[in-house]
Amino acid sequence: MGTGVDLARRRVGLAELDTLVERAASAGLRVAVEREGGPEGLSGAEELTAYRIVQESVTNALRHAGPGAVLTVRLRYSPTDVRIEAVDDGGAGAGHTGPVRHSGQAGRAGWAVAESHVGHGLIGMRERIAVHGGVLTVGPCAGGGWRVDATIPLARAAAA
Repeated sequence: MGTGVDLARRRVGLAELDTLVERAASAGLRVAVEREGGPEGLSGAEELTAYRIVQESVTNALRHAGPGAVLTVRLRYSPTDVRIEAVDDGGAGAGHTGPVRHSGQAGRAGWAVAESHVGHGLIGMRERIAVHGGVLTVGPCAGGGWRVDATIPLARAAAA
């Protein structure tokens, strides 16, 4: 019985990005996805983290920029990391005065100042990135909109 349930579960990953983009489009968000390289060789955890970062970026753009906004997602795969950049054109909302940088190698004191600018979704992104020892920078763009920039180091690169 347990085996049948496990086999029936679908692994969420980057293959579902097109579905995510279609759902965002049906809600009125225009999403352009640019890819450089491919996700071959990413661990399941790295792939899930990358997908969840994009998913949260889409959710935030819908929630804060609203229908009609444009979100550009860039995925850059290299032998050592995957970088996710998501930029919307719809404004960051009140109270955000600059980028908030989160690093998996930062000490607790580095987190405390930033948390006053971070919602629950951004905290979740930070925690996912920290598991991999990566870096997350979020904040408003100079001309309006919001940017998420995440780098996930690949475990296979660290093992080499």
